Amino acid sequence: MGTQIIQVIYNGGEIPIDEDLELAALIIIDFWYKSFKDHRFGVSNVSIGDKNISYEKGIPKQAQTLLKGFRDNVTY
Repeated sequence: MGTQIIQVIYNGGEIPIDEDLELAALIIIDFWYKSFKDHRFGVSNVSIGDKNISYEKGIPKQAQTLLKGFRDNVTY
């Protein structure tokens, strides 16, 4: 899976936002905030003794599922 580019454009007050799109945005914002707060950016695996910690990278699966219907399929 290569580079992912996401562009969100919102014009406040003009049209209502779809509930799934709003929820996906909130999930992504929450994920990024927690990642920043816990200094988890760039961490894929941590081993301390017999314990291993792996962090989810990219966009959370729940948000990806919600965004599937909003994707443009572009062929180059």
